Amino acid sequence: MSQAPSNPATNHELLPDTYDELLPVGQLIHGEHNPRRVRPSETLKQSIAGFGINKPLIVRPDPDEDDVFHITDGWQRYQAAVSCGWEQLPVRIYEDTLDALEATEMESIVREWSTYQWAQYCRSLADEIETDTESKAERARQVAARTSREADTVRRYIDVLSLPDEVHVLLSDGPEGDDQQWSH
Repeated sequence: MSQAPSNPATNHELLPDTYDELLPVGQLIHGEHNPRRVRPSETLKQSIAGFGINKPLIVRPDPDEDDVFHITDGWQRYQAAVSCGWEQLPVRIYEDTLDALEATEMESIVREWSTYQWAQYCRSLADEIETDTESKAERARQVAARTSREADTVRRYIDVLSLPDEVHVLLSDGPEGDDQQWSH
């Protein structure tokens, strides 16, 4: 597998047509609201090594640390590019978390999210729009208004994700869990 140049800015053919900036990989971290956590496939690594990145990562600035950006979409592209030796990546920057999440959902239309990933995404939206005076049902309606999901579905997602963290591996991996995980 050939490696892409460490500075993709020197070869514009390896970059998407539009992006906001090239950011150093050290300034990019997995976003807390990114619903995907899987490793990139060998096919993706080979594609990035040979053809570059065709879509910028969606990021938002960290509210507490300067020069740190949370990846809300593009975690697999990030990992694949870093493994190919890239030192900078093309990004689309969203200052507002809700805007970044909505852009992430728009990008998800071209690929399938699992039910668990949708649930994580909806919970992230709910966490961002939550106020002390709103009921769980109202938050679910607000999330549904921002997504392609129904309010009842969003509410079920939020309820299920309120289960203990030990159960989440079963939700994401299905019946592959061990006896201890299933006993929870």
